[in-house]
Amino acid sequence: MVDSVPNDAGDAHRPLVHFTARRHWINDPNGPIVHGNRRHLFFQHNPNGLEWGDISWGHAVSDDLVTWQELPVAIPVADDHMIFSGSAAALPDGSIAAFYTGHRHADDPLRVRQDQRIAVSRDGGATFEPFGADPVIDLDLVDFRDPNVFWHAPTERWVMVVSLPDRRQVIVFGSTDLVTWGECSRFGPAGATIGIWECPALFELPALDRERRFTATRWVLKIDHNPGHVSGGSGGQYFVGDFDGFTFVPDHPTTEPRWVDWGADFYGALPFAGEPPTNERTWIAWMSNWDYAHDTPTSPWRGAMSLPRRIALVERAGEHVLVQRPVDALDHPSGTATESVGSVASSGRGTARWWGDAADPTPSVVEVADAYRLRLLVGGAGVTIRLGFGGDTAVTVSFDRGAQTLTVDRSASGEYPNERFSGIHSAPVPTDGPLDLDVVVDRSSVEVFADQGAVVFTELIFPPAGRRTVTITGADPGSIRLDSLV
Repeated sequence: MVDSVPNDAGDAHRPLVHFTARRHWINDPNGPIVHGNRRHLFFQHNPNGLEWGDISWGHAVSDDLVTWQELPVAIPVADDHMIFSGSAAALPDGSIAAFYTGHRHADDPLRVRQDQRIAVSRDGGATFEPFGADPVIDLDLVDFRDPNVFWHAPTERWVMVVSLPDRRQVIVFGSTDLVTWGECSRFGPAGATIGIWECPALFELPALDRERRFTATRWVLKIDHNPGHVSGGSGGQYFVGDFDGFTFVPDHPTTEPRWVDWGADFYGALPFAGEPPTNERTWIAWMSNWDYAHDTPTSPWRGAMSLPRRIALVERAGEHVLVQRPVDALDHPSGTATESVGSVASSGRGTARWWGDAADPTPSVVEVADAYRLRLLVGGAGVTIRLGFGGDTAVTVSFDRGAQTLTVDRSASGEYPNERFSGIHSAPVPTDGPLDLDVVVDRSSVEVFADQGAVVFTELIFPPAGRRTVTITGADPGSIRLDSLV
């Protein structure tokens, strides 16, 4: 949600619990950081229109990661270059350093150049000024972008990870003073190698056992690519391994990709720098897909961020798997909760059967708010959840235990931005026990977290304004909780 953005009844698609700019285009998150006890989010932004262009760093802040206040542009487009994606870090003097790609445009695409630059803010991220001579790294390349920078304490130096998109590689650089950088190593091609590589992020994560007890830390290298994602168009993959400050070494063979998200709309995810150490970290992504981002039917804004998510690694079958869950702020929604155990749900308005019985096999249709969260535990053969948006418009989330498959079907979800807006996405969920599902629905999105967050779908939808409902059919879930988020 964006502070001071009116909930115009005519703006049927503007999210209620996701960040959007008041106006105009946004894409990748840039430099998310905790600074001054606030969460700062910078992001790719065209302050002058709904289309990609004049790319600058927009800026927003939040105290809870759900309600955001948009601030003026932090780093505006320059005369000779646009401000492409990057990261941020706190410097020893308390200032914020922004690391970004300078995109030097040219009429001839072969004369375009990309380099790495640094700017520093001494007013809490409101404004930035160049740090020394720009650029700090220039390899005279057309495609060389998206620096992810962090302080590596064991080697007492800065580390920068940058993508070589067309080569499906990332380069690791090191520096002790942020001025002189030397190449340390390269990684790739590996995993998903169709399309270009972008937006790398290298970070340490706690590794937990199945009871979510801390066991060790491992390093995660996340890389986005476009096209070639499992659900079509753009998306992200990740590798787990070790990093000594110079070289990333994956724990396991890298021939098969590990998908960050099985849906179509989770791109450019970055963790928040400066978080206090816990058993999880927080990250956020652009909630869209390059296959149709320019055609989404929204105005005067275009583009939104995902829910911020808490992430960790959990050991399964001798490997570490990325798990994600919504941030804690969604555990304390402003609305009232409807909870059930068995087939009867209690609420402030009486009772509702969530699925049929022998006397009346017709499941109840429960009316819900524009933004809500549905949590349930599924036993038996499976379950089908219909998220209704009026008439025949709906998204279906279904789990088939026999096939061990979870499917999100948005083929009847409303308006399609273009013909590349794919409708049905599935993921394997190999489990014999009860399956936990956590579904967060906003005006123009559905996010599904399954199997303790090991399988996640993020999906844009563009339904008409109208009555919102939930219907559950199939095997009896063990428990249900429904929360309004508005």
